[in-house]
Amino acid sequence: MKHSFDEVDQAHTLWLIDHDAAAVAEGWSIWNSYGSAHGPLQVQSLDSHAGQVDAIDDAQALKLVREGKEPHHVAARALLAKFNPKELEDDHEQ
Repeated sequence: MKHSFDEVDQAHTLWLIDHDAAAVAEGWSIWNSYGSAHGPLQVQSLDSHAGQVDAIDDAQALKLVREGKEPHHVAARALLAKFNPKELEDDHEQ
């Protein structure tokens, strides 16, 4: 099912309000990439992260989301399951 931009944007904004700070502290976030061939929401590492000694890459960010137990990981999986389930597949490449 194709979701409207407004539906994706609203759900993404709610996730950002509730969980982005915790994700950013780990060096990643979920980005609204509506219209992308890779799906409307994508997990990506931060290009630069002040205070983070070892930056993570996109694959490490996805691993954190897939395997994490914290509320922001669980909420990220739920958001992606609805709007971009391919992002949660082990063989998915960004």
